[in-house]
Amino acid sequence: MLLRRSCRRFNSTSLNNAVDTLAEITTTNKWKYKLDDNVESDLQNEKIKTKRHPGIVPSAPINIPESFIKAAKIILEDDCYIPKKQLSGRSENFVKYLKAKKPPMEQDELQAHISNLKTKVIKGLQKSKKDLLSDEHVMKSQLTNLMKKTVYNWFPVKYDIAQSLCYLVGRSAAEYAVLIKILSEIKLRNPDWKPLTLFDFGSGVGTVTWAANTIWPKSFTEYFNVDSSASMNDLAELLLKGGRGEKEISLRGVYYRQFFPSKPVPYDLVVSAYTLMELPSLKSRLDAVRQLWSKTMRYLVIVEQGSYAGFKVINEVRDFILSLGNSHVFSPCAQDYPCPQFASNKELPCNFAVRYHDLPLNDISQNLRKEKFSYIVLKKGKRSENDSQWPRLINPTLIRHKHVICTLCTKEGKIEQSVFTASKYGKLAFRCAKASDWGDRLPMTVKDTPDDVIVDENVNLDKEITNK
Repeated sequence: MLLRRSCRRFNSTSLNNAVDTLAEITTTNKWKYKLDDNVESDLQNEKIKTKRHPGIVPSAPINIPESFIKAAKIILEDDCYIPKKQLSGRSENFVKYLKAKKPPMEQDELQAHISNLKTKVIKGLQKSKKDLLSDEHVMKSQLTNLMKKTVYNWFPVKYDIAQSLCYLVGRSAAEYAVLIKILSEIKLRNPDWKPLTLFDFGSGVGTVTWAANTIWPKSFTEYFNVDSSASMNDLAELLLKGGRGEKEISLRGVYYRQFFPSKPVPYDLVVSAYTLMELPSLKSRLDAVRQLWSKTMRYLVIVEQGSYAGFKVINEVRDFILSLGNSHVFSPCAQDYPCPQFASNKELPCNFAVRYHDLPLNDISQNLRKEKFSYIVLKKGKRSENDSQWPRLINPTLIRHKHVICTLCTKEGKIEQSVFTASKYGKLAFRCAKASDWGDRLPMTVKDTPDDVIVDENVNLDKEITNK
């Protein structure tokens, strides 16, 4: 009876508190981090607030510009031969396909996979139907069935007029929001830098141009857009003309091409968003990246889906560019070591999220959505000695009673889970941790104490972390 009463008292709340307390004991024998000296001084002098510390990138839901929405509505009313309901359904299915897309299997991987499947078929027949081992038709039939189930059927998307309109409806708002999030951090950390030239590879409906002009208005003198689809280029140009087919577009210096320019002219900002997965092999992807890097004067931005496949492509780019030298990772990594998330072999993507309002088809309120993405921003030249290299939150912050749990990617090239409390770190540091969220940098530096303990990378504090 006494045991039953004790079990009743030990309710779910008590269990959660016990787990959180255990997590704190498990992960922090020493308090490794301290607030950045400059940030701490600014907070104490009330120059900044903890909710607006310099590691935070604003996370309010992002709206695509009204001028873009108006132009899109005009195009869909005047130039679209597909009924709106049908277009909406096709767009949703197309978006699902793009989010699940993977790069094609390399030839050596494919040959090894086929060899393994043949062995599997032979073993299966040896167990049940030995008399069919010599029947080539049976062998081929079973092998074909296994290949259909296990080999990803990759093919490039052909963007005709209808497919381009589906992309406009289904992807433009999400991509614009992602680009605003990424470019905002570049401006936040380099407020005096004003790019003059932009090169966009795989420009699609022109979301990079719109986002760059939002972040640095009236700064650019040239926007060079390359997309292999003539329909996409025409649609992007029409959007800048307000959807009315005017002779003049709203920005100066905007160019559209279907191929890389022959002249090796460098650009301040080079971007490739959701394009590399459309290339047929690793070699073609790296060849394209090499060309993009040769055109980069300051920053190269690569964005892909927030899936593991997208993250894998981003990591390929990261390793390849760093191997060329004269470069470093500006964002999201605080270091240039091999990616600890990819090295863990858990097939969990390093991704981030942004909230946005979708593109309204009708005169109704826009739905609030969330887009996950993987990205890399690479910068020309060596890393500055003044680079703070603050750790970045790679999972949502877990706020608990009197403590905050943060999963951090650090400048040492490790993933650490740290518990911040006001009693151990001080109120200012605790409030900064509490105000920070997934994708932000934590304005902390490592204490100089030599016996600080680095926490176990494999500790799983909460199921919420893996279900981000």
